[in-house]
Amino acid sequence: MSRRLCTFSIGPYACALDVSLVQAVLRPGRCTPVPCAPEGVVGLLSLRGRIVTAYDLGPRLGLTQRPTPEAPFGILLASESADLCLLVDSLGEVGEAVPDRLEPVPANIDERVRSMVEAAYRGPSNLFLVLSEEAISRTVDEPHAHRGRTS
Repeated sequence: MSRRLCTFSIGPYACALDVSLVQAVLRPGRCTPVPCAPEGVVGLLSLRGRIVTAYDLGPRLGLTQRPTPEAPFGILLASESADLCLLVDSLGEVGEAVPDRLEPVPANIDERVRSMVEAAYRGPSNLFLVLSEEAISRTVDEPHAHRGRTS
């Protein structure tokens, strides 16, 4: 049995999410910054009368946080706990993931990235990192647990 994946990029990473987690794909527009927000929280968006948290997974993947709150694209996640829009750099395609192309996460992937990924999917031209729903939820629910230390 195959599963459907939505593909996108965050910085240098080709990523994917199970389509069942995706409520919509959009151009998020301007975010309203939140003073003293935890790392990764870029701001708030108003979408169709709902307030949605705009979140940048970049810092969790070892990348720097976006210099501006704007991002070219957003993926609105279907969630019971909170409305969340993941900010992404580019969108790919939605397609069937053939089961024999799903692989364990490569051992040479940075540990910060590995903690966010449940599998790798070997597409026709890329190796996509399939993000874990549990890891995304944990990141958003416990944002202070992953802040960098200061000296």
